[in-house]
Amino acid sequence: MRLALYLRISNDPYGNSDAPERQALACREYADRLGHTIVETYEDRDLSAYKKSVVRPGFLSMLAAGVAGSFEGILAWRTERLFRNFNDYVKWDDTKLAFLCEDGYDSRVDTVILPIKVAIARDEVRKLTERVVNKYKFLASKGEPHAGGRRPYGYTHSRKIVHDEAALIVEAATQILNGTTLSAITRTWNAGGVGTASGGIWDATRLARTLRRHDIGGYRSYHGDLIPGTWEPILSRDQYERVQLLLGDPSRRTGPRPPRRWSASGLVRCGICSAVMRVNRVNKKPTYCCTGCGRVGRSAHMVEGFVRGALADFVDQVDHDAPSGNAILDNSLNELRAAQGRFDKLTRDHYVDGIIDATTFKTMARALTERLDVLRSEVAANSRSQTLSKLPGTGEAFLEMWDQQDASANSVTARSMIAAVYVHPVGRGIKKPVAGSIVVDWLDAAKQLPVASQNQQ
Repeated sequence: MRLALYLRISNDPYGNSDAPERQALACREYADRLGHTIVETYEDRDLSAYKKSVVRPGFLSMLAAGVAGSFEGILAWRTERLFRNFNDYVKWDDTKLAFLCEDGYDSRVDTVILPIKVAIARDEVRKLTERVVNKYKFLASKGEPHAGGRRPYGYTHSRKIVHDEAALIVEAATQILNGTTLSAITRTWNAGGVGTASGGIWDATRLARTLRRHDIGGYRSYHGDLIPGTWEPILSRDQYERVQLLLGDPSRRTGPRPPRRWSASGLVRCGICSAVMRVNRVNKKPTYCCTGCGRVGRSAHMVEGFVRGALADFVDQVDHDAPSGNAILDNSLNELRAAQGRFDKLTRDHYVDGIIDATTFKTMARALTERLDVLRSEVAANSRSQTLSKLPGTGEAFLEMWDQQDASANSVTARSMIAAVYVHPVGRGIKKPVAGSIVVDWLDAAKQLPVASQNQQ
């Protein structure tokens, strides 16, 4: 009988497995013993026969050729090489082609057992999946790292710290919390020849993904649950939590952006309609222009200079010897850690020790998750005090810092203290600042600092 030989391997991402060749050798020896002739060979690599959504080009081409009369039957090493779901079984059955296996099965002799063999093959995958899931669930419950995949930046595959890379992660986290943008960090890294774990080029998305990995904080993630890991974290828990809050903020703009040119951009608003004012060129000069009523415009350099001076005067009036405003944030972080510890214990009690059943676990986990969300919001709301606490002790030192930083870093500093800068209209042709025409609306976090008075012009 003229046969088509069908070969398949489920997992072969690089196309270098010799399994199909071994299948072919066994099948050709079987065909020679029985006097069959193999006229064509079809192959599917790295394709599952279990998932109904997977299209196997070799399988479909073979059925079409068989219907066209190119051969009378199909030979495969085992049933599961050809079928693992009943949809494909029905497609074959409609062709009326014979099916032979190297293990001696022949559909011309026994048609009853084939559907059973397909069901058994399908059930084998289900059981294997179940065993694998249980294995990974057990490993996760013990805090073991996820096996396989690419090497994570900062660690080896076995989660041993790569110290040069870990130092860069700590430096990047510190810079992010101090207001440096992801893009600015990646530009510095790329210019210095720092590559990713695979030697690639850094961009903001890759860096954000690295800093948001749970393993750098010492956690193993499993289906949304965070379980303390067995390896040494790269970031301290405090630093890790603050980075996650910052990068996880839904209001945070994502994607590449050009370097910021104006420190007060986004803060400046029209004193008439409160619309945001953006910098345009008017008579070839950069000018903050109202995007709403269009009735207010002011020299960008004048506004930027005013904001710079107002911030310096503000810093001069801060009582730096007063108790730190970070106490609120510290308390929130301590409460957050305690709640996270209770959640970690609850997870161990359920997954590892089996003390808590699934229903009780879900009920308690839901309540703790809601509390964790509230605490994370509180920490995010108080995180500005970290930036405020790093302000220089005098206005003169502040101006020196401001002039040395780029506009992006200055913008973060300004936003840590200022809610908005309102620009009111003045007469035409007036080029000098007019008292009261620019007003700073300070944030509550800045107002709560021990300050003698707020600047207003």
